[in-house]
Amino acid sequence: RLGYHWLVADQFRMRCFRAFVAVLTCAVLHMVSGTRVALAQVSGIWTTNDGRKIRASKTGVADAHPVRLFGMRNETLSFQIVVPAGASGARGVSLRSEGLSIADVEFFREDAVLVEERSRGLVWKPGSLAEPTGLLGAIPDRLVPLAPGAGIDVAASQNQVFWVDLWISPTAPAGVVMGRIVIEASAGCDGGCDIPVEIDLLDRTMPDEMHAKSMVWFSASDLGDDRVAARYFPDPAAASSEDKARLRLAHYWLARKHRLSFFGQHEGIDEELDLLLSGRAFSEEMGYRGPGQGKGLDLLVLHAYGGEVASKEASAILDKAKNYADLRDSFVYIMDEPADTDREEINRRAEVSRPLRSFVTTLYTPKLDVDIFALLAGLYARDNAAEGRRAGKAIWIYNGERPFTGSFAIDDVAIAPRVNPWIQYMLEIPRWFYWEATYYDDFQGKRGAVDVGRVALNFTNRHGDRVNGDGLLMYPGRDLL
Repeated sequence: RLGYHWLVADQFRMRCFRAFVAVLTCAVLHMVSGTRVALAQVSGIWTTNDGRKIRASKTGVADAHPVRLFGMRNETLSFQIVVPAGASGARGVSLRSEGLSIADVEFFREDAVLVEERSRGLVWKPGSLAEPTGLLGAIPDRLVPLAPGAGIDVAASQNQVFWVDLWISPTAPAGVVMGRIVIEASAGCDGGCDIPVEIDLLDRTMPDEMHAKSMVWFSASDLGDDRVAARYFPDPAAASSEDKARLRLAHYWLARKHRLSFFGQHEGIDEELDLLLSGRAFSEEMGYRGPGQGKGLDLLVLHAYGGEVASKEASAILDKAKNYADLRDSFVYIMDEPADTDREEINRRAEVSRPLRSFVTTLYTPKLDVDIFALLAGLYARDNAAEGRRAGKAIWIYNGERPFTGSFAIDDVAIAPRVNPWIQYMLEIPRWFYWEATYYDDFQGKRGAVDVGRVALNFTNRHGDRVNGDGLLMYPGRDLL
């Protein structure tokens, strides 16, 4: 219409208009093309397995097509997707799955924490061959769950690494299943944006009960302690008991998804602990989906890190514990890492707490009349363990130290803890104890609250030990501090 009116008015203006339209068209096409080059900077996507730590600046690719996995029903399979951004960055990068109906698919954003110095003490001897190399700087460690369709902005010339968990349904039919992960961005994605996923599902079902049994303390269970509660609640004192119970339950759910046995601070079997031990806390009606649905805790620990139970109360607890079908070990945590001078007190507490079993973290010695000994990984000795077993004692292990076992430090290789279940299996160790999962406040080093989402060094002590990520298996879901 505009051209028509200009033509009637003046042929010259029409020629000018045509020239203007031609120039404008070229300019718009150039602008659109340039915008696509600038914004569609998602290209060269690649994938890797679940045993590597991929830095945001990592270059080079692995095989991306397809992801091939095999496993069993009721197993969680994992892999990583690396999305590189170009010089202008990328906006609104999101992931979704198609054709993988046999699994619950979860996506996580990987965040890095800053490792400014290498860990020393507790996990390896500095400068020894046991110390892993090269893990300084920004090391990926924190997995942040993504809501469906959530978009992530990727910094210029950096990678965004995504973690993918696929929990295979216990009722899935065996055979080969083909699906894909689709990566999208606000300005599009160039090449290789659909990642084929091939799952060879064996005609087997992974049992809910773990053969490599664990025992993991989490201080976040004690929400009367403001060091933890203040991360979640603006006014911890005003937070309702229901809100705190839901928060504790979220920790137990996440532990169960990863087949870990968590324990909190309990002096007896209260209503909340009954919910966990009975398995009702892990029902789909309560909101839990994953391995071990409907199964109760297999572990009952009373007086974490030291205490006793009166004999009459112990008998009542033991009678009640017989009602929980999945419970395997019930005991009183008598004392932690005692000195020789503590022997008399340990034996007294153990005697008072019977008929409940007693637990202590030290090498086996016949001078201690306790039932369960947990040996520090670096001190675990086969001869000592065999002697304890011959005496009718349970001999467990705790924490991790190279070269004896894998460690849990952030500046260790990603697969370090994987050797531990094999060691546990070969040496017939009933349980592996890990001392803490939510060590956010470095009270041992008197440093106070640590910004664990950004700072790797969360543990220090008066002995000079300094460990990145020690006692840190779960990050706070929000951190008001």
